[in-house]
Amino acid sequence: MTRCNENTLLMTDVYKVGHEGFYPDGLTNIYSYLTTRSDKRYPRVVFAGLQALIKKTLMNPVTTDNVEEFVKIHQMILGKKPSDRMTARLHGLVALGYYPLKIKAVKSLRNPKVSYISNAFLPEIMLESTF
Repeated sequence: MTRCNENTLLMTDVYKVGHEGFYPDGLTNIYSYLTTRSDKRYPRVVFAGLQALIKKTLMNPVTTDNVEEFVKIHQMILGKKPSDRMTARLHGLVALGYYPLKIKAVKSLRNPKVSYISNAFLPEIMLESTF
């Protein structure tokens, strides 16, 4: 078994694995955000490390071994295998050979004031999955 940081399919909160069941068939774009949750303790944030994170995680494509390990751990934690649709999509990533993502982020090492609009904090990173 590989360490979690060697299999990007395992780099998620367990509850997020269940989201896939809510997606309609044919969905091709999903957006995810990394955002500061509060400005109560720190009114400013420094964003750094995105390039290193991409190099460490997203430069290595998903392998069949990664999918098999994900399925095994999914079953071990949740008591059941992932859906056939999820497993097919994961094997689709293997065939594709890269992560189909668009990444937008604030400039690294900036010290922006934590800001929000209507109580929604502005994200430091936006990921768009185009698969």
